[in-house]
Amino acid sequence: MNQNELVQFLQKPSRDFTRDDIIRFIEAKGIAMLNFRYVSDDGKLKSLNFVPFSRDHLESILIRVPLGWNGATNMIKDANPADTSEFEDMPSKQTVELRSPDGSADIYKLFAGLVVATEHGLEMNSSLKKAEELYVDYNIFQNKNKAKRKNLESLPASCYESAECLLARRDYYEKDGVFPAGVIDNVVTKLKVFDDKGLSEKLYNRNEEISDLVRKFLHCG
Repeated sequence: MNQNELVQFLQKPSRDFTRDDIIRFIEAKGIAMLNFRYVSDDGKLKSLNFVPFSRDHLESILIRVPLGWNGATNMIKDANPADTSEFEDMPSKQTVELRSPDGSADIYKLFAGLVVATEHGLEMNSSLKKAEELYVDYNIFQNKNKAKRKNLESLPASCYESAECLLARRDYYEKDGVFPAGVIDNVVTKLKVFDDKGLSEKLYNRNEEISDLVRKFLHCG
């Protein structure tokens, strides 16, 4: 008999475990803390401890573990093992994740845009209220949260829609001359050349055409 408690409980081999299986085990056993172990760049075994406060939080933990948000203050040394300088303790978190940018984005325009957006948010009179309105501490895909989900705007679904959004907000980016008007116009022109407005609906269930587009454009990584 397999001595692995998870295997015994789920009655399936570990290779077939799913996220829902693990969540079911955690809830059934009343587990209050999760411990993740990983091997860092220096070859040492290290661990991260999490105390899930809800099922949604538990699901997010099992999907992604951003190291810095657990107070792992030695991350700089892990990434730069040859650095011999003294480590300065920082009480704030070291990791910030922004997952919306396209992998093929122009890195200079991307970071300049992030700086502009950050400054705009910090200068807003209603920034705290806006942050509370948009804060997500629930699973947006559950039916019970449909009403809340309606308050969240979706990202553009195509290059054409991205261009339209940029035009609608160009004043933010052109403020203080960070983005010259010509740069905005050039980006908009390049995006609209793809002529992909409503492409998702047009290609629905047309797998061969979808594969052709993937092979042609989704090669950045």
